[in-house]
Amino acid sequence: MAVVIPTFRRPQAVRSLVASLVAGSLVPAEILVVDNDPDGSAELAPDPVPGVKCLRWGRGLDLAGARNLGWRSSHSDLCFFIDDDNVVDQNALQTIAGFARDPGIGLIGPVILRGDAPDIVWCAGVRRSMVTTRTTFPGRGFKLQNITELVETDDMPDALAIPRHVLDAIEGFDDQRFPFHYDEADLAARIRKLGLRCVVAVQAHVYHYGFSGEDPGVEWLRATSLHGGRRAWLQARARVFFHRRHSHGWQRAAALALFIPLWAGAVAVACIRAPFDVKTKWLTLSWLARGLGSGYLT
Repeated sequence: MAVVIPTFRRPQAVRSLVASLVAGSLVPAEILVVDNDPDGSAELAPDPVPGVKCLRWGRGLDLAGARNLGWRSSHSDLCFFIDDDNVVDQNALQTIAGFARDPGIGLIGPVILRGDAPDIVWCAGVRRSMVTTRTTFPGRGFKLQNITELVETDDMPDALAIPRHVLDAIEGFDDQRFPFHYDEADLAARIRKLGLRCVVAVQAHVYHYGFSGEDPGVEWLRATSLHGGRRAWLQARARVFFHRRHSHGWQRAAALALFIPLWAGAVAVACIRAPFDVKTKWLTLSWLARGLGSGYLT
């Protein structure tokens, strides 16, 4: 197994994640840290870990491109992508590798639990409406259930394993149209079109230490304050691109003509109500509007 870790200016988080990987019951054959910081901040020194390779990408919000560089630089039959604000449970990789031997599975993810409340689910799968464009996370905020079977999912954020031959078949992440946001959703949709399943292994656990709030206004404004307006532009554009590509017929018409504009209005209201300064709100909403325009017109 190869583990690909895209990272941006969180060297201590990367060290914690790598430490959890090498302490597991299945130690990856390859760990590839892909540094997306133009200034290069992902060095593991002063405590370098043998077998960990650091690759330079340096393109900021181009998460999909960083992931592509990672898996294309690996030699393993199974690639596990995980963001840098997580750590893995001791048996997570071994559990995922076992299920991934099923030739009918194209994507398998763990249950992601909150790092600050490790019995509470952050993500145990995704449901995405091709009409309303609404994304829901079944189980989020609830205690982990004692379930042994696999759970079907539309896609998986943050942590997902994909066999190498599947990545080859779909040519990896689409880093042109989905460099950031909806990259996993688009990838999973293309995997399902191959007739393969996308599933969550409930027995495999990952702990998420990133933002876990529920207020979309706070989420969008916080992202702008950290990364600038381009993140809002990419997120809005990606939503339109995804439904242009994967919704069809009347579902596509309804998504593009009605529900995406309604979604944008709801985000705008949430941003206006959130406790942030006016400048950040204006920057976020203006870039969101520009992203929508690019999605519809490009």
